[in-house]
Amino acid sequence: VNGILKDESRIGTFEDDGSCREVPLYFYYPEVEDGEASKEFPLVFFSHGAFGYYQSNTSTYRELASRGYVVVSVEHPHHSFFTKDTDGKVVIVDPEFISNAGRIQNTDEVSDEETFEITKEWMELRLGDMNFAIDEVKRAASENSLNDSWYCKDLPEMSEALALIDVETIGVMGHSLGGAAAVTLAGCRTNKVGLRPLANGEKRRLAMIGCGQQMRTALIPQFLNKDRNATMQIVAVCDCDRVRREAAAKQVNDACKNNDCKAVADFRDILFDSTIDAVCIATPDHWHAYMSVEAMKHGKDVYCEKPLT
Repeated sequence: VNGILKDESRIGTFEDDGSCREVPLYFYYPEVEDGEASKEFPLVFFSHGAFGYYQSNTSTYRELASRGYVVVSVEHPHHSFFTKDTDGKVVIVDPEFISNAGRIQNTDEVSDEETFEITKEWMELRLGDMNFAIDEVKRAASENSLNDSWYCKDLPEMSEALALIDVETIGVMGHSLGGAAAVTLAGCRTNKVGLRPLANGEKRRLAMIGCGQQMRTALIPQFLNKDRNATMQIVAVCDCDRVRREAAAKQVNDACKNNDCKAVADFRDILFDSTIDAVCIATPDHWHAYMSVEAMKHGKDVYCEKPLT
């Protein structure tokens, strides 16, 4: 079942008629057996990638729904290849957005400063969409009613989906740019769970697992960027290859002008270290899901490169 949220607090930046921002939502949820009508399931919000739309990750939504989750795919108009608005008009991707996404991904001509300014605008748009979606879905599920912010043709089915939601258990995830939005959102919302409060001047302690090319050329430089991650410190790198882990540790320590980052051979030593708050995983694909789950079991927040399955 699907609906469209109308955010009257935001003007559609891609529109020239002064209309408000619209956010399409698509719900995937478990089939409930007779006698289980009162059962509630964890809620997951999903943000699609730069080169995608709401159906790009349908197999993931269905897999999660089959395992007892309600999934809300949040579509971002003008970042999505195409969608429809409340008037039934087809809304296609913004040419400037898709051009900049291609430039950033496929060329070296875009400086770090320009990339930051461009992606900052993208993040603001997506965070606005996600925050509004989370707040409205929580309210609608708690009150079992839709207000004027909702546009939905199938009210009975939408009510059925909302009735299945456990509003106290909410997660966010996404693909590529959507994953970045999900990570940022989780760190910004005041009702987040898992992130411990920081003392004055304290930084969140991060470990990097898997020290190949993606980690050393893309992820470590991003996390070392003080403009974006002023409250985060890389305290450990991990790889079974000694040369790689020592090179990554040197990269971090040279950038920070200290020797605070240690090189670790066994990822389990990272998980057992209670002083580490979060992990970034960029290992070979077949390790992603296992390491992510184990890290969360040990109380770590996780950023993991795709794929997760």
